[in-house]
Amino acid sequence: MTTKDKNKRLSKIEDISEEEVNKQIQPEKDQYVGDHHITKSGDHDHVKENEFKLHIEFRLSRSQLIFKIVLTGIFIALCFAVSAIDMALEAIRLPLNDQLWLTFKFLDIALITISIAMLGPIFASVISILAPWIHGIVHGFEHGVITPSVEMLSGILIVWLVWLVFYYFFKNSPIHQDQNKRKKYFKRFVPLPILITASTLITTALFVFALWVSPDHHHEHTHEHSAGEPELDDINVKILFLVFCWNFLKYTLAFGVFSIIEWKMRPINHIYYKK
Repeated sequence: MTTKDKNKRLSKIEDISEEEVNKQIQPEKDQYVGDHHITKSGDHDHVKENEFKLHIEFRLSRSQLIFKIVLTGIFIALCFAVSAIDMALEAIRLPLNDQLWLTFKFLDIALITISIAMLGPIFASVISILAPWIHGIVHGFEHGVITPSVEMLSGILIVWLVWLVFYYFFKNSPIHQDQNKRKKYFKRFVPLPILITASTLITTALFVFALWVSPDHHHEHTHEHSAGEPELDDINVKILFLVFCWNFLKYTLAFGVFSIIEWKMRPINHIYYKK
């Protein structure tokens, strides 16, 4: 069959049933015809406008709910593995006080953001709540409880930030991708600087707030500071700049991993979960 004949036949797909499409089409690569999407394996689904709407995440069928619960369990298990790896990265760290540390671990953040494509913001928020405490368990709560609390709050905010910016406003579907290459790369990479900067601001603000309300900050500083801890008589511009730059570098790496792996979640969604 010539390309012209094939395209002519494909142009009529919208007028035939899904069963007929699956019988007739055996594509060698992903194809989008109208609102039909046929994958390499011959799987066939439809592009829906409402897959980009916020309220769709609150309406789940029984099978979709089971799918997300099972996947949430898998991602929680991955949190333990990632925490073990992140412990090596914590050799690069800055203790602001006994209970608040700036760590260089970023794989947990990458894992949480990657999970959004498959879990959506609600179940990904569950991962972001548990991940810091899982790391605390693995690490014996060496950081105290303030650091995981800050990471938990920032994680929840970042999950919803990523979903709203990357998936909702920029229309990056967790199932379908744009076939226009320029548009696809624009939607995929332009949000990253926005997400990195916004995530850095969120985390920096929470860390500074935690530093300000922490007991160590209100102690009289007549005693000698612990080795390796900066003197924090005042939360000044220098400390703000240090925390911001530290977080900016960390989120740059995290979203770099996100940009590489996130798009690979779509084929999995095609197989196991169709909206």
